[in-house]
Amino acid sequence: MFCDNCGCEIAPEVKICPVCGKKVEDMNPAGITDAGTIEDVSTTADDKAETADVMKQASDIEKNLSDAADKESADVIDTDDMEEEGTTVLKAVDLEKETSVDEDEEGTTVLNSDMLKGSAPNGIPSFQNRPMGVNNQPMQGRPMMGPNGQPMQGRPVMGPNGQPMPGRPMMGPNGQPVQGRPMMGPNGQPMPGPNGQPVPMNGEDKKKNKKKEKAPKQPKPPKQPKPQKAPKPPKEQNASKEKKGKGGKIALIVILIVIVLAGGGAAAIFVPKFMNYNKAEDALKNGKVDEAIDLYNKAKPIKDSKTKVNGGAYFEYAENLFAAGNFVEAADNYRKAAGLNYEGAAQKEKESYFSQAEKLYGEANYTEAADYYEKAGDVNGAADKVKECSYMNGCALEGEKKYDEAIQAFTAAGDYQDAAEKIKECYYNDAVDKMAAGDYINAKDLFVKSEYNDYADKANECLCLLAEQYVSQQDYSKAIETYGQVDSSYKDCTADIDAVRIKWAKLLSDGKDYKAAVEMYSQVTTKDMTKKINKAKSKYIKDHFDSNDETTMNYICDLRQAGYDSADDDYTALTGWFIESFVNDDKEDYKSKNDSASSDKTIYIHTMFLTENDVTMNLKGYVVYSDGTKSNEVTFGEVKDRYTTWMSIDSSQAIKGAATLYIYEIDTNRLIEKYVFTIE
Repeated sequence: MFCDNCGCEIAPEVKICPVCGKKVEDMNPAGITDAGTIEDVSTTADDKAETADVMKQASDIEKNLSDAADKESADVIDTDDMEEEGTTVLKAVDLEKETSVDEDEEGTTVLNSDMLKGSAPNGIPSFQNRPMGVNNQPMQGRPMMGPNGQPMQGRPVMGPNGQPMPGRPMMGPNGQPVQGRPMMGPNGQPMPGPNGQPVPMNGEDKKKNKKKEKAPKQPKPPKQPKPQKAPKPPKEQNASKEKKGKGGKIALIVILIVIVLAGGGAAAIFVPKFMNYNKAEDALKNGKVDEAIDLYNKAKPIKDSKTKVNGGAYFEYAENLFAAGNFVEAADNYRKAAGLNYEGAAQKEKESYFSQAEKLYGEANYTEAADYYEKAGDVNGAADKVKECSYMNGCALEGEKKYDEAIQAFTAAGDYQDAAEKIKECYYNDAVDKMAAGDYINAKDLFVKSEYNDYADKANECLCLLAEQYVSQQDYSKAIETYGQVDSSYKDCTADIDAVRIKWAKLLSDGKDYKAAVEMYSQVTTKDMTKKINKAKSKYIKDHFDSNDETTMNYICDLRQAGYDSADDDYTALTGWFIESFVNDDKEDYKSKNDSASSDKTIYIHTMFLTENDVTMNLKGYVVYSDGTKSNEVTFGEVKDRYTTWMSIDSSQAIKGAATLYIYEIDTNRLIEKYVFTIE
């Protein structure tokens, strides 16, 4: 920090200027903050003009410094590290104040305005516009204060008249006064003072100084350790507070230029930082945020560089992206700023996601919009917007007949409006489309699942259509099964089932599977299939004309009883016998030949045997009732031509309905007779 009154550099811990005694708390040196940041100050039009002129000179000086550094010919005077005797000292002076001469010592070399005119040996421009005091004389300085609050000792600074300037001598690291050497010109000769003579040193006679040879440059002593923090100097009484004026502002700028020319620490530190800051600003504008942050870090503590490093750069860039409508990238940079605990960044990240979601919603991109609403968290009712997006997406998908995706969307919408009813509607509409396409199985399942509108009737309709489809494919088994699933309240499918059985039986008969055809015809209940059954049996007998084939014997017995064509002749040809059975209520009655008997009386079953051959048979028989129960087995013994056998059924054991008599040959177990009668 620099004093706004005298220009002296002040350590951060010092509260009073060691040169002029002004309180630090009353200072604001032309906008130079404690962080080293130069800020704008209010000026008049004349102030701005003069300041601009001086700053132009400063810029030229900075350029010449850079050129001199490249040539490695610039002599930098370090005021932080005092050299031994012979060191040239540049002191910042106050342009507005005059001070009295307190004391004078020899040995100090003074650079005045005359010395600084023109160019130095290394080409560095000098101060041609060095500020003057109120009497148009070079401004005088005050003694510099040491870390203990006391004036630093040394040799006096000489004025332009060759007389010591007031102030106290500066002390070197050994505690002795620091002595100076005359300033040397470009030709290696001492620079002349205002009277044309070399600057005097140590109070010796001017003629003696002329004869003095150029002293060799003394080696720079090692740096001394930094002094400990000085105690606070006592407050000066009756210190007047003067208002800064135009001259003070210009003086501050001149002081800065002096520091630059002298290679002062402030310029060496802050000029590169300002340059890095400006580069960082350009990089940030060009979207090179990471590069900008690296430069801001190098620029600390200039301006707001620390803030920019700690998330401010990400936040500022995110703000620009947000303003341009690039919400996703803005959110990404807000998130980076939030990661550095930048205030408000986390909330702005959510707001960016919300804005992106709103944008996508307006474009009817509901799926992605829902994702960004979820990322937005609790911003502006984003949770409800997620449900709304899902609902709207479901409606759009349903319109596109993407029912599975629509159902997922409506499910995600939860309790939003009629989302639950929309799910049912999707199942129903999907089923309608599938039914129209012939996909009856899935259509039926979807109708049932929907529980929507007339779904039950639609499901039964699908079953009927599916059964018809199976019939067309000659898959009669599945057709019959499917018809059987149709709810009777919707349609009685018995006739449809019988129609399938008839088609199936015919298909079997055409394939010479007569036995299966007989069984299928026999299951038909709505039509009389007797003729078709008998025809199928007859065909089976012809294909299997063997008395040892039980099916053949069963069929031939059935046809005999039915009086079908030449069944009797076929039977006789197979067995060599003619057999006739009948029932009545008298075991001695062979004339009453009935096919039914009353359960009120004992029932007698008669069987007559005729043959042209001289043969006998050992026979056994039993009756199977309508409920499937079987009577006791009866042995008839040996029978011959014109023999008649009988079995009786007690009225108490008789079961009403159709009953069947079976007679087998004992030796061969060959079926001899099958006779069906009715118990009434």
